[in-house]
Order: sequence, then structure tokens, then C-alpha cells
Amino acid sequence: MITEPYKLYTKAYPNPTSGNAGYVEVAGTTEETETFTTAVLAVTVKAKANDIYVYLSSAASGDFDDPILLEASSYSGDTLSVSYNCKRIKVANVVTDGINNGYYQIIGWSDQ
Repeated sequence: MITEPYKLYTKAYPNPTSGNAGYVEVAGTTEETETFTTAVLAVTVKAKANDIYVYLSSAASGDFDDPILLEASSYSGDTLSVSYNCKRIKVANVVTDGINNGYYQIIGWSDQ
């Protein structure tokens, strides 16, 4: 049974902090945080090259939710798409040796 009609998101916000429309590299032990100016209603995160952890937060500051593992490869990466009232996303490498850096692309979806 469907209790709510399908929601159509009319605005897309790619990598809001870095401003890069493509993939962003996460280097070694560095953690990258992307912050939306206003909370989005859904997020899509794509991983490429090497595995990354993704942490979601609905607040502008404070704690993140537990990590989500996105497995990746140079051929095809993993994608996370979730309806989530999201304000910030943090991305970190699974392997932090600086050689096996991961890449991510984030798109926030909203109707505003």
C-alpha cells in the first residue's frame, strides 16, 4: 500500500562545498565534509576507484550517523541513494595509506 505519492525533486545540488560537478578525491586520512546551505530531502552518493565511508547528518553541526560503506572499483563504483533530511555529509577512505584514495560525487535533491 502506498501512503504518500511519489515525490519529484526539482533541484539538484552537486558537491555543495567543493563546488566540483565531478568526482572529488579523498586523500589518505583526510575526511571531506560537504555541507548544503539548506537541508535537502534526499541524497545520492557515488564512489569510484576505492572504498569509502559515508557519514550523514541532519544537523549543521554535531555528530554524524554511523558510517555506510560504499565499495568501489575503477570500472564501476557503488551508489547510495536515500531519502534523508540531510544537511552535511562526511566522506573518509577505508584504506588510509594515501595510495588507495577514494573518489566521491554527492548530489543533494530538493524541491526548493
